[in-house]
Amino acid sequence: MIPAQQIKQLLIKLTAQELREIELLAEQYRSRKGLGKMRAEDELLYTTLIEVLAYKTKTVYMPFPIFQKNQITLFKKFKTVSLDLDTWIKDQFPGVTRTQKRRLYSIFSELVIDFIDSGPIPLSVKTVINSFQYLPGLIDKSFPGYLEAGLLDSLLDVNNSAEEFG
Repeated sequence: MIPAQQIKQLLIKLTAQELREIELLAEQYRSRKGLGKMRAEDELLYTTLIEVLAYKTKTVYMPFPIFQKNQITLFKKFKTVSLDLDTWIKDQFPGVTRTQKRRLYSIFSELVIDFIDSGPIPLSVKTVINSFQYLPGLIDKSFPGYLEAGLLDSLLDVNNSAEEFG
């Protein structure tokens, strides 16, 4: 095993991109071990997810702090999903703002919820969190070719609103 002092000396030599990758890996490890720090993105994703789910199911879901305390195993899975999604968003949408991220969370939650709702599995917070693994395929199905052509930014275009199409 490499002593911590040697790791610290290596970190000094890394580029900004390499440091960011190390930071994300460390955060993923901490999250999987249940040691992760609370990120604002986690609460934003959960809040957006339950808003979309509540609209669809007409059910009230527990707020984030209660979810975090009462659903420990599911919360650990959620943290992993949130971190993976956030990493993917940062790669696909460099410089994304918090408002834009909320819009993406809403779109992505709708895609996952519609996918579950079209099948025999009942809608719940757990099934939605577990189904986020299908998100890349759902994006490709709903927006064919956007990912490959680099057009996903158009999902964030404020001029591309529903009023223009109606």
